[in-house]
Amino acid sequence: MQDKKAYFGEVYETYVKQIFRFVFLRVNNTQKAEDITSETFLRFWRKIEQGNYIDNERALLYVIARGIIIDYYRSKKNIREVKLEEVADDKQFTNDEIIEKIYLNEKISKIYKRLATIKKEYREIILLRFVEDLEYAEIASVLGKKEVAIRVLLHRAIATLKGIL
Repeated sequence: MQDKKAYFGEVYETYVKQIFRFVFLRVNNTQKAEDITSETFLRFWRKIEQGNYIDNERALLYVIARGIIIDYYRSKKNIREVKLEEVADDKQFTNDEIIEKIYLNEKISKIYKRLATIKKEYREIILLRFVEDLEYAEIASVLGKKEVAIRVLLHRAIATLKGIL
């Protein structure tokens, strides 16, 4: 039992920030992202306790988180809204840091608005590859597709995004 706890602790420490970011970029609400992240790791723990063999922890965590997010939007029908105060930390910033954060947030908002205009499948694959830094095989596992299909979809998604930008 101790081995399972140690294993879970390692996986949690390694991936909690990545999973939170993945969730936050989709729900844009800190509290909801924390809840979904917690639920993701709870479900992961249940799989460990059941004795399931886990080949790729990171891919499994993204699959679980993605499923919870889908359920969340199906039940709530939420609309994504970008809020600067959600992105800013509670600590004090210098004027230069504030200006840099505002500039960065504006750039991110513009890119996200453009991303919102492309197909959901393209948007998701771009975020998984370039924001979450998942490998093609991991993305294939998360989306339930073949790796070759992921490469083709990513190429099409990038071409589409380039056309918009």
